[in-house]
Amino acid sequence: MAHGFAIFMGHVGALHSLRSFRRSLPLALNIMATLIWRAPVRYFSQGDEAAFFAWLKSIPGVIGVVGAGHELEIQLRSKRLSQQGLRELIALYTRYDGNLNELAQFATEANSAWFKAPNAVWHRAVFGVADAV
Repeated sequence: MAHGFAIFMGHVGALHSLRSFRRSLPLALNIMATLIWRAPVRYFSQGDEAAFFAWLKSIPGVIGVVGAGHELEIQLRSKRLSQQGLRELIALYTRYDGNLNELAQFATEANSAWFKAPNAVWHRAVFGVADAV
């Protein structure tokens, strides 16, 4: 019986190690990305603050948020955000007066047709005037 328990515990330990490895692998491979929110966030009530964080954490691709001084480190599954995730970040940044230019790093060939469209409401705030082509 003791031998069987030792084998079982060995499997449990291996499973725990595998889970830890799977969680740390994206960091080790530099797959995950961090978006830094640098603008001060102004909340008008505790409910407003709760709504901000609930919205942020609900965005596809966002896996965590950590406060770092006056900045927020938004941990992302990848630098390649879905259209829905990127649109939600644009909306959140607009609603809470974030620096939309922080989102320019997510422009790719795949999303440029809509994200970099010169007539997009956010274009100037994200890409500036020089990229208004």
